[in-house]
Formats: sequence, C-alpha cells, structure tokens
Amino acid sequence: MGKKLDLDNKLIENILHEKNILSIRRLAEKYSLNKNVIIRIINEKNKFESFESLCCIKTNKIFYDTENKSGILTKHLKNLYNNEINLKSIEDYKKYFTIKCNNKNYISYNKYIQQLNIKFENKVMFDGLYKYHFKTKDRYIFFIDNNKISNNSKIKPILFFKLKNRYDNSIFIYEDEWVNNRKIVESKIKMILNISNNTKIFARNCLISEISSKEKNDFLEKNHIQGSANSSLSLGAFYDNKLVAIMTFLSNRNMTNDSIYFDYELNRFATDINYHVIAIGSKLFSFFLKRIKKNSIIVSYGDRRFVLNSKNNLYRKLNFTLNQISKHDYFYIKKNSIDRTHKITMQMRHKKLNTNENEREFYKNLEYTKIWDCGKYRFTYKYEWIWAHLFNWKFN
Repeated sequence: MGKKLDLDNKLIENILHEKNILSIRRLAEKYSLNKNVIIRIINEKNKFESFESLCCIKTNKIFYDTENKSGILTKHLKNLYNNEINLKSIEDYKKYFTIKCNNKNYISYNKYIQQLNIKFENKVMFDGLYKYHFKTKDRYIFFIDNNKISNNSKIKPILFFKLKNRYDNSIFIYEDEWVNNRKIVESKIKMILNISNNTKIFARNCLISEISSKEKNDFLEKNHIQGSANSSLSLGAFYDNKLVAIMTFLSNRNMTNDSIYFDYELNRFATDINYHVIAIGSKLFSFFLKRIKKNSIIVSYGDRRFVLNSKNNLYRKLNFTLNQISKHDYFYIKKNSIDRTHKITMQMRHKKLNTNENEREFYKNLEYTKIWDCGKYRFTYKYEWIWAHLFNWKFN
C-alpha cells in the first residue's frame, strides 16, 4: 500500500484553481505528483460542490468552504468518534452533519466565469472579496461576500473607495445582487466584456413615448439592479410595440442637503437585459429636453460600482459634466443575512422610535453592521432653452 500524501490546503487550492487551464498531466508535472493524486483531489472537490456549509450534529461546529476542507472534516470526525470514518456518499455525511444546501453558492462565481471561456486570474485580496482580472480586456470584477465583509475588522470604510480609484474600469457586485438579480448581473458582466450575444437594435428604429408608473416599475424590477424608483416623468422606447428601454426623471424635491440646485434629476436608465439598444440613451434624453420649456439644470448620480470609467460613460456621451465624486456611503446588514438596507431607510426607522441611543449603538444592539460602497459620481447638465429653441426654429 502506498504512503498517504499529506497535501496542504494551499497546494490543493492551487491545483483546483488551475484545473481548467492545465491538463491533468501538466498539473502532475508542475507539482511533482502522480496523475491519480490530481484526479483524487479534483474528485474530492466535486463531492462537496453541492454544499454551502456542514454543521456537525454533535458539536454544532460549522465548516464553510467545504470543497477545500475534506481533510479537516475527516480529522474532526476521527477525534470525535475515535474510529475510522470514510465519507463517500451524501447519506454518509447526513449521519454526522446537517447539510445546508448551497442556495447562494459563492463557488458559482467561478463556475459562471469559467462558462464564459475567458482566462482570468482569481485573487482573494482579503477574506470576503474576490477579484477577477480578465486578460482579454482591461476589466476587473469584484464579488463581495456580504457577511464576511461586514464581520471583518480589517475592512475600513474607505477601502472600496480607494479600490475604485485604483481600478477605474471595474465593477463591484454584492452577494445579495448576485443572489436576487443574477440575470441582471450576468448581463452587465457580458456587456462589460463585450461578449454579449443580445439582439442588437438601433435607436432610430424605436418610438419614444411617455409610459405609466406601473409599466415603469415592472420594467425596472426586471432590468435595473436597484429596482423601481419614484419619478415625475417616465419615458419608454418601443421596438415593434415592445418596451426595450426607459429613462425616468424626478423634479426638484427641494432637498436642503444638496449642495447644488437642480430642476430635474435623471434617476433611472435601463434597457431590456435581452437587447442591446444602440444609442437609445441619447434619443431618450433628447426627447426629454424637447419637453422642457425653461432653462434648467439636470443632475444625475452614478453609482461608482457600475459606472466603469469617470471619463468614458453614458453621462459624458450625453454632455453631462462631472462636478463631484462623493465619499463612500453605507448600508446596514443584519447578522446571518445577505440583504442590505440603505442608511436612509434605517435612519428613518431610528428617528421614528425616538430612542435615547444614537443610530450606531441602536443598530449594533440589534446585531446590524455596516457595509460600505465606492461612493457616487455627480453629473450636471445645463440646458439653455432659449438657445435650443432658436436653433430649432432656425433649422426647422
């Protein structure tokens, strides 16, 4: 009988990371191992792919990332039961563990990216943040594990803000977005990498008209990662009587906290995730400007997590001017939950309760922690109606 190899987790992690890039023979040569050992490591990984975590029935100890910890599981059971245990089937695991099925599947980040057939370098920068660099394009995608980030004392509020400054052509995806709006996220990734096979439509073939609040909200829930929003005016682009894009505007809400006066806010723009509607943003915005009968200032806030580049984006193409990069903002996340709640919602709840505790202490006692973002871009557009009116009168 051959001697059992003692392979450390780092070596196993490297082999699993490269198994889709190198053949089994090449992996065996690189790490000076027998091909059967490589096959065994890969098979052990596949055994755990359907689990998110395992909870020991006797000690209640939870094992995360079980794909790399089969050795730890075996050792744990041997120490606990003092006998040889060989786990082969799911039924074997059920004798000792409560199996929590993987609904979120952090590993699915890897699986999805591999399905795109694009070579990448995956680096776990720190616990909870997974960075993907695509060699074919100058693009980075960061997947964020909400609970690990919120419970990691090393994570400072300024971190994502600095990361965005360093990796301008990048987007940041939170776990709840991946779970709740996966189709939208996948569509964004494909568009960023220019590998989308969506049906192409030209804006010149679309008709623009005002749409109802219900049409607007239904469309945003399916096609915008932030969902629906209030608006004073909602414009839709129709192709063969099908709504394929919308742009919504909100009139001035007299918000005293704003450091700039504005007449309108462009607060939502979205296209159908199954279509690539070329130049539709410009057509929708031009239609809106024709309806304005006075000089106006239009403002829009772009989430830095999704606006890839401060100098090359939709706002620049619409002749907006960047006049502010706001500091990082925060959300609240409940313990053992992945869903984020914006600070304004939480502040309003706290205010209504009229408690003596400050906001931070109040939510800390309720087991809420903060999770931060990359800040926002503020763009403004100054519309001079008189000059636009004279120009149209002269040439029409």
